[in-house]
Amino acid sequence: MIGVVHFGGYPCDVVVAIAAETPQIVATLKSIGVEDNEIDDLEFDEDVSEYGFTMLVGTKVLIRLEAFDGSAKAYGDLAHEIHHAVCTMMKRMGIPQHDKTEEAYAYAISDLTEKIIPLVTNGASAPPPSSPRQP
Repeated sequence: MIGVVHFGGYPCDVVVAIAAETPQIVATLKSIGVEDNEIDDLEFDEDVSEYGFTMLVGTKVLIRLEAFDGSAKAYGDLAHEIHHAVCTMMKRMGIPQHDKTEEAYAYAISDLTEKIIPLVTNGASAPPPSSPRQP
């Protein structure tokens, strides 16, 4: 399963790839504007750990998980990667993580989770872009 979350209000799209092969991921990244040279520098063929990983690809964030079975552990692993995705986006926007920005990070995690859960639970399209919640 591969889905793209257009993270409204943030200058970043998030690609969610679960049990996806590298060629599918590369095709999806290219379809949303990631340049060949940005993809060529990546090491996609490394083993996906049981927990997955998150990385910045050009201006997009990729969350890659080996599987999602709906268990509590799977949701925990997804939450872990969503946290990394938000940290990656916020750093890219110049918003450091500390006490004064904690609420902004929490809202971004909540907004991104709300968009990703429908993708992983039933393969549905992500909801349309919306403005992020304001603290």
